[in-house]
Order: sequence, then C-alpha cells, then structure tokens
Amino acid sequence: IASRGLIDRGARGRSAEYRPAAMPPKKGKESVQRKSAAEFFTENQTIAGFDNPGKSLYTTIRELVENSLDAAESIGEPPDVALEIRELSQAELDAERGVLRLERVDETLFEGRGKADDKEKTRLFYRVTCRDNGCGVHREAIPDAFGRVLAGSKYGARQARGKFGLGAKMALIWGKKSSGLPLTVRTARAAHEPVSRVVLDIDIQRNEPRVLEDSVAENSQKWRGAGLTGTGGGNW
Repeated sequence: IASRGLIDRGARGRSAEYRPAAMPPKKGKESVQRKSAAEFFTENQTIAGFDNPGKSLYTTIRELVENSLDAAESIGEPPDVALEIRELSQAELDAERGVLRLERVDETLFEGRGKADDKEKTRLFYRVTCRDNGCGVHREAIPDAFGRVLAGSKYGARQARGKFGLGAKMALIWGKKSSGLPLTVRTARAAHEPVSRVVLDIDIQRNEPRVLEDSVAENSQKWRGAGLTGTGGGNW
C-alpha cells in the first residue's frame, strides 16, 4: 500500500485508492503561558535562598554585603561597609504603613482564631540598611539595577560574589511579599556629586521597576558609595 497515487490491487482485480484514517479531533487548543523573570523567582524563591523568614533575612544581609564588597573592589578601595539591622513588630510595621487596627467589640466573632492571632502577634520584621564606599550607581540606572530581575551588572562591575546577581532584587521582592514596603536606594558616584535617593517598588508580572520617589540632595558628607534599605519578614 502506498499513500500517494499508488494502487492496492484487491483479490477481485479491482483497484482502490488508499485513504489514510481520519485523525481523532483534538480536545482543545494548548495554551502557552508566559511568566516574567520576576514571577518565576517569586514563585521559586527557594532557588535564590529565600526559603523561610530566617533564611530570607540571612540571604538579604549576605547579598547586600557582598554587593558592597564587589562595589568597593571594582574601584580598588578597601571596603568600608556599615550594616544596621532593626527589628520591627507587627504594630510598628502597621504604623509605618498607615494601617489602623481597631479594638474588637465582640470577641465571640473571632473564636477559633487563637493560633492565627498569636502567630500574627509574634511575627517579626527586620529593616536592613547596608551602606558602602564603593563605586556608587548612576542615577538613571538605579531602577533597572535594583527593580528589574536579570538586568544590570553589579554597579557596572563584573559580579564576583552572590547568587545570580539577584540579591537586592530578591530582597525587594521578599519585602514586597512579606511587609509591603519598598526598597530605598541612596547613592553618589563621587564626593563632589549630589546624593540621589530613589524609592523603588516592582511590578512582578511585568518585571518592571516602579519609581515611587526620586530626589537629589546635597552631598554634605562628601560621600561616595551606595546605601540600600529594605524591610521584610524575618526570624533572628
């Protein structure tokens, strides 16, 4: 039997053209889903070391410090890194976000929520600030450098440490998920240049930075470097 133009001669001498069997109908069209890089790492944050609150705090500190070491090394300066970690309670975080908590009038409406309430009361958040004397960041590059996943190149220098170069960006994503607060970046490229201050959020679905505040101030301390401040859930 051949499929095109050839003949299958039957026992009675008659010929019949070969016709292939019809294919079964498809149940439905397959849809291809696309995810941005930010979405992927948000859903698979364990890849970047953000497994739980305790490890997320550790990874945030490590990545910010390693960023600072790379920035100082790129210009041949001995690193001078200042790290500040401040613990915030749920009440303090709510006050910063402008969340008003009212007293319960009828406690019977919340029966059975004992464990959930206790967990919420004991939940802790940490504000991490890392400041260095490195090369700093160009003002126009700040949104992409810290608010777009898989973009930028470690302040213009080759990455020597860290995991995928995701440290500050994952700290922003973790902070957005756990505390809802943005990332604050302060930087100056030289002692005679002004200090740029940018407050960043991120659109996770589009993997795009959102600049909430952008300002410039006088560099009275003649400082050069970068300082990052982020707030997220943690466990010391």
